[in-house]
Amino acid sequence: MKKSFVVARLLLLTFGLLLLSGVDAAEKKHKIALSFSSSDLSVEKRIFTNLENIVHYYGKDNLQIEVVAYGPGLQLVTKKSSFPEEMKTWLKEPYVRFSACGNTMNTIEKATGKRPVLIDGVVEVEGGILRLIDLQEEGYVYLTP
Repeated sequence: MKKSFVVARLLLLTFGLLLLSGVDAAEKKHKIALSFSSSDLSVEKRIFTNLENIVHYYGKDNLQIEVVAYGPGLQLVTKKSSFPEEMKTWLKEPYVRFSACGNTMNTIEKATGKRPVLIDGVVEVEGGILRLIDLQEEGYVYLTP
């Protein structure tokens, strides 16, 4: 009799824990770091397709996304972007952040004498790769388009 009581309590406890873990999973924020280092227009366009697909699947309330642009991919987040309207749209979303590599910007400025001008809302970070490392250490999933 005592054995049945203990087994029943263990089953209830296990069921309760499973229910609680389901609630946590539903409320979990998915943290995604998108690395971008290409000047290829089709790859640039893919960034926006990736963002749309991620939002469609997880929903806006469950996301924190950072797109980190560096090297040849820096153009995506500058005033010379081939996708200014898409950038403006995504920069309005509170769960999306765009970062620009300061090292790449310094290199371009040294080579051309002109510092790239970022789209309003894009944040300059010290280094794109360094930012990606920091994000991964904060639990972000690392993706490339």
